[in-house]
Amino acid sequence: MGIFYILSLIALVLGFLFYKKSDEKLNLIKWIIIAVVSIYAYNITLGMILGLLNITAHIWLLAIINIGIGAVLGGKAVIKKDFQKYKITKYDIVGLVILFAIFSVMFVKDLYIYKGNIAHQAVDTAVHYRAAKHYSDNLKIFINVEDKTFFNFNIMQTGAYINDGIFMNVIHGITGLEYVYIYQIFETLTLFLCGLSLYAVFAEKIKNKRSLIASLVLIGLYIYGFPYNSWIYGFSYLSVGIVMATLLLSVVESLYSNEKIKKRITIPLVVMTATGLIFSYCLFVPAIFASICIFCFLKDLSNKESKKYLKFFGKTTLIITGLLLIVTAARNRIFIYTIIFYRRTN
Repeated sequence: MGIFYILSLIALVLGFLFYKKSDEKLNLIKWIIIAVVSIYAYNITLGMILGLLNITAHIWLLAIINIGIGAVLGGKAVIKKDFQKYKITKYDIVGLVILFAIFSVMFVKDLYIYKGNIAHQAVDTAVHYRAAKHYSDNLKIFINVEDKTFFNFNIMQTGAYINDGIFMNVIHGITGLEYVYIYQIFETLTLFLCGLSLYAVFAEKIKNKRSLIASLVLIGLYIYGFPYNSWIYGFSYLSVGIVMATLLLSVVESLYSNEKIKKRITIPLVVMTATGLIFSYCLFVPAIFASICIFCFLKDLSNKESKKYLKFFGKTTLIITGLLLIVTAARNRIFIYTIIFYRRTN
C-alpha cells in the first residue's frame, strides 16, 4: 500500500505540473519545488477535513484522493491538449547541483542520523515522535482517538504529526525500518525542504553568476539559522511551520508576478499553505497573515487599472483577506472545541 501511495503522490504532482497555470513559460525547477513542498500543506488540509468528519485517513483512501485530484488536473490538460510550458536555464541546473552539495556537506558534517544517533538538545522531540507514531497507528486527529492517557495531544498542533505520521506509516510499510529512524529522516527532509523553498523564491531572479552566488549564500545562511536550530532541538511542529512560512513567500508573490499565474491556482495555493501554517505553528500567523494582506493591498492599490471596492481595496485583497479570516476562525473554533471536549472527557 505504501508504494501505491507514493505513486499516487507522483500522479498528483504530475497532474499539477501538467495543468495550465499561465500562458507564460514557467520556471520548471521553481514549480517542481512548489508542487513537492505543497504536499505538506495538502496533507494537513486533507487530514483536518477527514479528521473533522471523523473519517480515518487510511493510506489507500489518501492514495485514491491523490489520484483523483491528479487525474482531474492532468486530465484537463490531456483532453484539451493544452499543457503548461516550462523553461529551465543553466543557472537552475548549476544552482540545484550546488544546493545539493551544500545539503550533502551539511548531512555529513552536522547531521548525525547516518551514525544512528537520534539525540536532540530538548526532550520535546520525544513528545513529537510519540504524536507522529500515534497518528501513524491510528490515522486520525487526536480529538477522535480514544486513547488520551499518554499526553494532552488534543490541543497540539496537528501539522507536524499528520505529515510525519503518514510518512512513518508509508516508509515503515515498505522498508520495515524502525519508527525512530523514519522520524529522524522526516525531520532531516523537512530541514532540506526549507532550503529548497527559499530557492523557489530566488529562482526567477537568478539571471547571472553574481545573483546565483548571492542566492546560494543566503540559502546556506538561512538553513543554518532557524531551520537547523529547530532540527537540533527536535521541534517538529516548528520545522513544518518554517517550511510553510517559506513556501508562502513564493506562493503569495505569484499572485502578482510577471509569470501571470491564474488566480484559480494561486489563491487556493495561498489558502492551503496558510492552513498548513496555522495548524503547524500558529505563533507565526499574526505577522505572516497581516503581511500577506498588506502586500495584496499595496499591490492592488498601486494598480490604477484594477477595480477598487470602497475606493481602496482590490478584488484580490478582499478575497485573500476574507479567506485568511475564515481559516483563522476555523482554527480557533476547532481549538476551543478540543479544549472543551478534552475537559469533559478528562
